[in-house]
Amino acid sequence: MSAEQSEQKQEQAAVEAEKKTPAARSAVAHPWEAELDSYPLRPPEEDPGWAVKTVKIWLWTAIALGVFILALLVLGYFYD
Repeated sequence: MSAEQSEQKQEQAAVEAEKKTPAARSAVAHPWEAELDSYPLRPPEEDPGWAVKTVKIWLWTAIALGVFILALLVLGYFYD
């Protein structure tokens, strides 16, 4: 989404928020909140959650490997 489209969307949301009745308008604290009704932008099938899971797997693998190497160093220090 380009900056112009984002800006237009914000302006449109602000105009729509102003058109609402005072009671409904008080429920919206900021014009950006009106945009939240359109989220999520993509269906769950297209969600890139797999990328986050992949990063988490690699992160925990690296942490486990670091702990293993540290344990070997400590054990080697005491038993060698």
